[in-house]
Amino acid sequence: MEKLIIDRSKWRTGGNSSSENMTGKGDTLLLNPQGFMCCLGFEALRRGKEPDEILNCAEPHDVGAIPFLSLPDEDGEEYGYSDTAFTSQAIRINDDDNITPEEREQKITTKFKEINVEVEFIGEYVK
Repeated sequence: MEKLIIDRSKWRTGGNSSSENMTGKGDTLLLNPQGFMCCLGFEALRRGKEPDEILNCAEPHDVGAIPFLSLPDEDGEEYGYSDTAFTSQAIRINDDDNITPEEREQKITTKFKEINVEVEFIGEYVK
């Protein structure tokens, strides 16, 4: 099983609200200008994308092909990519304002196991 490390001190969660369950600073993106990432940002870097490739991208399809995280569009556009069911579900978990950080970690761990990736969380949350 592959391993993904999510650093809580750089993890942006909870959507773009001021919910008590939100962590990190700035907008929820793969990588935002403040240096915070959603769970798929960590995964994109682990899969070989460079920080400048994911900066200010909202979803994996904004970056282009990330193995297992985006698929070519059905219309066959050369640069068109769409998110997968996995990424759509991971985004919903990452951005859910109604779950605690602990619940989010459990759900993210379970979701990533579906693609044979073990998740380890390190560091402390930034509120």
